[in-house]
Amino acid sequence: MKILGKSSENEMVSLFLYEEIKSERWVNKINEILKKENINKDIILNPNLNNNSENQSRKLVLKKFRGYNNKELFNNFPKKIDWNWVLLNKNDILKIKYITYDYWEELTNGTRLAKDSVKNIKNNVEIFGVSNSNFIKLSEYIKIGNKIDPLIILAPKDKKDNMIVLEGHARLTAINLVTHLTQKQDFEYISRVPEIELQRLPLKPYKSLTSMQND
Repeated sequence: MKILGKSSENEMVSLFLYEEIKSERWVNKINEILKKENINKDIILNPNLNNNSENQSRKLVLKKFRGYNNKELFNNFPKKIDWNWVLLNKNDILKIKYITYDYWEELTNGTRLAKDSVKNIKNNVEIFGVSNSNFIKLSEYIKIGNKIDPLIILAPKDKKDNMIVLEGHARLTAINLVTHLTQKQDFEYISRVPEIELQRLPLKPYKSLTSMQND
């Protein structure tokens, strides 16, 4: 892991919403919140991190959407946070776990290590009847040289082998599929992620999460 520079809470919130609003699974819910709160979608699609009003509006949307910063997905979220942009190599990627949720536990046979999802996906095991096609399509997209968006990773300060993905589960899964297919591939170019100093691990998410493909 190589630290590239400082990030911020405002940048993390902005990135989280930007990724989620592109998801077919979440776009309608976010749009409903934006309409109810009379907030322009442009603050998510074209964020200005120097605008305090925008930053506060994005935090409000994330609060309504996922309980930021002390409920639902963000239950037990730490108060003292150090956000950074970092590069992760392939060995780092193989150590990242999914959040505590039954789908990801079943996909990894209980380990929650994203790398352990590969065996079931390659064997066409579909958890709870959810297709693996999105994982496979995304891995093919990566394999031909395309870049994907950053992940948001949670990590305790002194234990780099105990990392959890907060946002980007499908992208992380696809990355692991490609690392198993091409062992010599260097994934640093897609691994610029904010790193967080956690007080409590593992993170326990809101139990309303159902379909995993577009996260």
